[in-house]
Amino acid sequence: MKIPKSKLCCSLQTSPLELLTREVISLIYNSKYHWVLRLHPRNETPLIDIKNFLIQNRIDHNTEIQTAEDIPLPYVLTKSILHITNYSGCVIEALTLNTVTVIIHNVGFEMFRNYIDDKKVFYVNRTSKDFESRVLEILSLQTEESESLDIFYDFNPID
Repeated sequence: MKIPKSKLCCSLQTSPLELLTREVISLIYNSKYHWVLRLHPRNETPLIDIKNFLIQNRIDHNTEIQTAEDIPLPYVLTKSILHITNYSGCVIEALTLNTVTVIIHNVGFEMFRNYIDDKKVFYVNRTSKDFESRVLEILSLQTEESESLDIFYDFNPID
């Protein structure tokens, strides 16, 4: 089963506002995609602070905040055309689910260097001058559909 993908998943760490740098904000702002900002299960930042941050940076219109309890992570990853993270272990889950990941922090590079192959896992330092153009280039190489696992559906059988 092919699942259309139209979102980008950005898995965040326990203090997400520290890692949403001006480069990442610019990327979100200039992207034509909808961004799912996936909070860490131990998120330390109040949701209202995150929402206000998104509004202040004018990226609230194309982002949604998701907690770990909202939707299972595997489902979100299978619906995402690209996964972006600083240094989350979600890299391995995305790889397993055939979702391309871009690691954007040097800590992530150190943690996952053995997974970086420039095919399914990329590294683009978020402080590099060409950060946005490189991520957009990787994004442009992705297809709108993925041959994801067919165990995830758009319905809830309990509903």
